[in-house]
Amino acid sequence: MHNFHRYTVVEPDVQVEDGHEIVVKERKLKVIWTPGHTNGHICLYDAERRTLLTGDHVLDPISPNVSLNREYAGNPLGEYLRSLRKVGELDADLVLPAHGDPFRDISRRVRELLAHHDEREAEVLEAVSHGERTGYQVASALPWTRRKRTFSDLQSGQQRMALTETLAHLEELRSRGLIRRERRDDLLLFTVAQDT
Repeated sequence: MHNFHRYTVVEPDVQVEDGHEIVVKERKLKVIWTPGHTNGHICLYDAERRTLLTGDHVLDPISPNVSLNREYAGNPLGEYLRSLRKVGELDADLVLPAHGDPFRDISRRVRELLAHHDEREAEVLEAVSHGERTGYQVASALPWTRRKRTFSDLQSGQQRMALTETLAHLEELRSRGLIRRERRDDLLLFTVAQDT
């Protein structure tokens, strides 16, 4: 069987922190720490040109994948939403994402993404409101993609991403006390918290 690696982890030449300034020729790029999509994600902001390089943090028209892949991996969606609000406050008109075309007005796109996550939160709460559900059962109850496809219509790789995104939403809701998580045998079961 052919074994291959999708990527190799390498140590960075320079470690940067939030607020660090990178100078490229005469341009100054401010590091904006934006965990969520990945733990070490950053955006780079050129205040003089009102330009933001967003990597995978802000995309248009799709929403970035924010996943929970392990049970005790924290709250990546909560981090993502905080990071999203942070870049939404920047005075950036030109946005250069890692995928897709450049677009205008970061604050407009941040508002759209926050509204999308509010809508998804309501859908997840509705799916859990009918009793104990596994993450798979919740993901199967949700519409996917802009075309509102069913979970079973997705290809296997898309199903994996949909499931891990659902788990991220469930963890964010649990962190705010809106749902409960219980381990029973080999299953994690989610229910609406009693006081919601």
